[in-house]
Amino acid sequence: MTTSRPGDAGFIEAVFSTTSFLGMLGGEDRSALLAACRVQEFTVGQPIFLEGGLDERVAVLLSGRVKLEAHAVSGRKVLLGLRGPGDLLGEMRAFDGQGRSARIGPTDDVVAGVVPMERFRTLVGEHPQIALAALRVLTGRLREADRRRLDLGTNDAIGRVCACLLDLAQQYGTPVRDGVEMASPLTQEELGTWAGISRPATARALRRLREDGVVEQRGRHLRVNDVTALVRLADR
Repeated sequence: MTTSRPGDAGFIEAVFSTTSFLGMLGGEDRSALLAACRVQEFTVGQPIFLEGGLDERVAVLLSGRVKLEAHAVSGRKVLLGLRGPGDLLGEMRAFDGQGRSARIGPTDDVVAGVVPMERFRTLVGEHPQIALAALRVLTGRLREADRRRLDLGTNDAIGRVCACLLDLAQQYGTPVRDGVEMASPLTQEELGTWAGISRPATARALRRLREDGVVEQRGRHLRVNDVTALVRLADR
């Protein structure tokens, strides 16, 4: 992990999705937040936050992507989700004071702006737009969790896998003629835990999608040939 100070060349602001935390902020509010950050680089295998951790930090992802993982009561490691550039990380502990609910680690090399938790709380109090953006992030993640629960209760294995593939395509996909190509950062087992199904069920679902021509797969490289079918099967 390397660090740099605000104002260093590595701290240049990027263009973020308007649905991300940083993308929701206006220039003045974003600048105030970034000025409070220390830029840190994290490599694959080097966690930003640890499950159960009590550290006093909040982070915003400036580049790269991370995955959220936690352990079930059985001890099985479960993938909870993925986050990308502009996303806010570790905010729940800033608001409820509890231990971290998940391990957050890079799927590729990432750059994050890390701010002390107390400073983040001060910024939330001083900048209503930062507070509103943080609230939108929290409500968005509640909606995401509700959607996952609905998928678990109503969708079959193929539908759940398709829903996850859609999310992957949105974050990692590159549009090509008649489809989307992507290099998935997830193993088949991780995809299965994210979908809430076993590894054999995941393998069967992917095989069915390949046989039906919806996707092509070579290792972790995936091509979605029929986006419409993927959406329909995911029941989105």
